Amino acid sequence: ARNGEVQRYEWHRRNRDGSLHWDQIVMKRVRLGGVDRLISYSRDITDLKRREEALTQSEDRLRATVEAALDCIITMNADGRILGFNPAAEECFGIHEEEAVGRRLSELIIPERYRRAHERGMTRYLRDGSGPYLGRRIETWALRSDGTEFPIELAIGVAQGAGGEIFIGYLRDIT
Repeated sequence: ARNGEVQRYEWHRRNRDGSLHWDQIVMKRVRLGGVDRLISYSRDITDLKRREEALTQSEDRLRATVEAALDCIITMNADGRILGFNPAAEECFGIHEEEAVGRRLSELIIPERYRRAHERGMTRYLRDGSGPYLGRRIETWALRSDGTEFPIELAIGVAQGAGGEIFIGYLRDIT
């Protein structure tokens, strides 16, 4: 390690009882009193590693659930931008997730005649938390990538994410 550069190393070992144990060593080379010194310490990170593994497994289960869903699942942030677009949504709307993520939901799948109402509803919810369509199933219209409109059943939920509120739309084609 060069002077001032911190290096971290992790390793695991088996305890006598067969359980896995993780350690991390942190090292830094410093100059003290004109002499180069290597300062290091070790810490037990077993609990951290177990929590990371549990989180990874939980994320994998959630991803598999969303990807296997027969209904469209579309997530959107408070700015109206799409965060997620599951395979059922890709098939239903004729849009790949890569094309959808980051775009405004209202411009992508909401027919033009409903866009202003959608934007007003978002503004109202963000202002005072009221949302007459949240937590209910409604029937409305959506727009495919080829411009055709079709009837859908829609339910909208709200969840708290790290970056703020996330709106989750569950919908299906009811043609």
